[in-house]
Amino acid sequence: MPTGASPPAVDEYPLADHYRLEMYAPQVGVGARVSVGQWIGNEGPPGDTAAAVRVHAPVTGEVTTLEGTTAGSTLLTVTREDAVADEVAPHAIPADCWLTPLNPETVSLTAFLDRLNEAGIVGLGGGGFPTAAKVALATGNGPAHAVVVNAVACEAGIDSDALILATALPAVATALGALRRVTGAPVVFALGARFKGDADRVRAWLNASVPDAELRQIPEAPAAGAERLLIDTLFRDSDRLRSVRDGQPPTAAGLLCLNLATLNAIGRALTNGEPLVRRAVTLAGSNHWLRIGHPFNALGIEGALRGGGFLSGTCVSREQAVRKTTLAIHPAVARPLPDPCISCGRCRNACPLDLDAEWLYRWIERPKATSSRRQELERNGLDRCFECGYCNLACPSDIDLLAALRAGKADLRGARQAETAQANASQRFIEREARRDANERAAAERRAARLAKRRQPPSSADHG
Repeated sequence: MPTGASPPAVDEYPLADHYRLEMYAPQVGVGARVSVGQWIGNEGPPGDTAAAVRVHAPVTGEVTTLEGTTAGSTLLTVTREDAVADEVAPHAIPADCWLTPLNPETVSLTAFLDRLNEAGIVGLGGGGFPTAAKVALATGNGPAHAVVVNAVACEAGIDSDALILATALPAVATALGALRRVTGAPVVFALGARFKGDADRVRAWLNASVPDAELRQIPEAPAAGAERLLIDTLFRDSDRLRSVRDGQPPTAAGLLCLNLATLNAIGRALTNGEPLVRRAVTLAGSNHWLRIGHPFNALGIEGALRGGGFLSGTCVSREQAVRKTTLAIHPAVARPLPDPCISCGRCRNACPLDLDAEWLYRWIERPKATSSRRQELERNGLDRCFECGYCNLACPSDIDLLAALRAGKADLRGARQAETAQANASQRFIEREARRDANERAAAERRAARLAKRRQPPSSADHG
């Protein structure tokens, strides 16, 4: 095991018999034996930002199925070997599956970004955006402005940050030291009201491990941990917020926001060379380390399941498995049948972004072919919705506004993708026609040249 490896986690959930992962460009086939931590595929298709991010085997065993999906990805099943002691990651990761440890005090930006992709690290707060790409965006115009630690934990039912704070602060400190070096930015540690009782302990740890960091305690507020709202709370007097409020991502202003789970993964990937094979998950009210790919039907929860928090979560199939973006799994609670909307305005008042959920809901319910539907949804800010679920909580008619908003956002994405595909097809047609016209002109010119040559009178030399 590499020097400096973290101690075993005492809260790892018992392993399952089978693990199921979605990936692109699988590196193994059916019948192959894989070791825990082995590179077996990529997060995204060729050309996608996530194509460089690796997927690793969560256990040692045999690849028993490979199935294609309509999206072009592959579902891979690993059947675990009973005889292999995989009880605690990362200690069971074979030496040849570890990455070379990197010194966080001397690592370069290029080596740091490469390590994040090699270790398979994406945003573990639910977004899943490749972390290397996010760091690169924040440092694209020179040193970043700030590295923000998001430890706000603002939604009921998602409490996995508590496990990180209790067991993984050394790895978080390692990650922050490296980030401070490669980004050139100070650290701002945002601690939510949920962890008010831990403030003194976190402050003492920061003073000892990340001495230049600033601890900011975030008051309780709806969706206070949502990235844009957190950035607004921390930097509301900064000129850099102008571009964020105008719709640009925080990274465009040099503001790099990462959650505790992502930082823990970064720290372990640096000092231990550990690939991302597990994550902290809130499971029916308690927190555990779960392997990526752990099937939901092996979690010991009967009946229907709900993935995510109590506000923003959605029903999930028992046939699905833990992903890198899985935050929580709970028993599902049946929603009451909705009553008609009474236009009370409570959803609008509850929205942290002041979006008019009722107005958006009514437009989403219109036929998709309505010419003004897309323009109206875009004009009223549907894209800005980060799906916190407070509109659902406020609705006295029990309308699932969040499901409607998600469906509307999916419609917009689909319309834009279709528009892009049509534009690309039109461009390809134009280019093809241009090539055909050019080829026809060139052929006509060659024919004219040959004809002109034949019509030339014979020279005196030809008559000898």
